[in-house]
Amino acid sequence: MRVMTHHKHLHPARLKPTKHSDLLVWWFSITTPLFMLPQLCEILNNRSAANVAIATWVYFLLSDIVWTVYGIQHKMLPLIWCHILYFLIESAIVVAILVYS
Repeated sequence: MRVMTHHKHLHPARLKPTKHSDLLVWWFSITTPLFMLPQLCEILNNRSAANVAIATWVYFLLSDIVWTVYGIQHKMLPLIWCHILYFLIESAIVVAILVYS
């Protein structure tokens, strides 16, 4: 891999994205978090979180914070929006777990 120097930092040369790959990344960064909605609906509809581990969802929330900060630092908008959406949905799941446990 070719490495370029810039302001005393080493980083891999960036590949120039294509329009199609940009659209694909944006599509998945918006739609993938939505696949957590069935878990939220399951908890709310059954009014039970008996088989849902809160530790998992809290860890996901912490991970979202890290990934969002990383995305901001590296100006990666799809990553930022993806993890903001994850954070919102996962927060609702954690609240639902607390309410229905």
